[in-house]
Amino acid sequence: LQMTFLRFAVRCAVTTALLEVGQAQTRTSPVPGTLVGSWPVALRPPADSPPVLKKLVITGDAGGRLEGHFYDGSRIQAGRHTRGSGPEIHFAFFTDPGEGAYQTSGRQVSPDRLSGMTLSTTRGFLLIWEATRDVAP
Repeated sequence: LQMTFLRFAVRCAVTTALLEVGQAQTRTSPVPGTLVGSWPVALRPPADSPPVLKKLVITGDAGGRLEGHFYDGSRIQAGRHTRGSGPEIHFAFFTDPGEGAYQTSGRQVSPDRLSGMTLSTTRGFLLIWEATRDVAP
């Protein structure tokens, strides 16, 4: 399972890098900070469906590790983050709510926005998602 997760994370990093090359001329440079916070994630089962909102809560990001929970409280496992050659923070983790593992990876595209994907090999789908940081009241 860990080797599958690592292969998935590498594929996601390569995909992210290729997407960044195509988008570099149309976006401003993000100024990322910490990943800690509450992020409502807009999951899109098929691309033409309305989004399903689920929370990603990151409670810790020290030393390259991520802690927290995703999608109805499933604990983040083997969570890691790093900076690439630019200022963006890239991350990957898996969750297992009991019916099989979900592998998630993404990147912080601005201080208050994440973009990522979640793979379920058990259920046979890949979801692309975006999230905006909750603003504290």
